[in-house]
Amino acid sequence: MARLPWLREIPALSRAAALVCAVRLALWIVPFARLRRVVAFLARPRLRRQSHNSAEQLSWAVRAISQYVPRATCLTQALVLHIMLRQEGLHSRIRIGVSKDAGHFEAHAWVESQDQVVIGDSGLQRFTPMTVWE
Repeated sequence: MARLPWLREIPALSRAAALVCAVRLALWIVPFARLRRVVAFLARPRLRRQSHNSAEQLSWAVRAISQYVPRATCLTQALVLHIMLRQEGLHSRIRIGVSKDAGHFEAHAWVESQDQVVIGDSGLQRFTPMTVWE
C-alpha cells in the first residue's frame, strides 16, 4: 500500500483549524488583556507531545488554514502559531510593529523562533517593532 505523506499533516492542520477559529472569534469578543492570559495558558508546553512538528510545518498549517477563515489577520496567525510552537516546546516570540507611510498608520504582527521569522515576514522592513510578547 502506498504511503500518503500528507496524512502526517492532518494533526497539525486540525489543531491549527481549531485555534485559528477560536482566536479569531476571541479577538472579536474578548478584551485583549484577557485574551493574552488565555493565550499564555494555552501556550504552555504539553507534557506528552504526540507529534514533533517543526516551526516551518506549524507555520505552513496556520497559513493554510487562515486562507479559509474570514479576517484571520497577521495577529490571529501570530497568536495561533505562538501557541502551537510553545505547545511543541519550541521557543517563540510575537513582535508587533507599526508603520506610517504617507500618513497611513499600519500595524503588523509576526512570530520569531530560533532567531528567524516563521510567520508574517512579508514587508517587515517597513515596520518598527513596538512590543515583544514572549
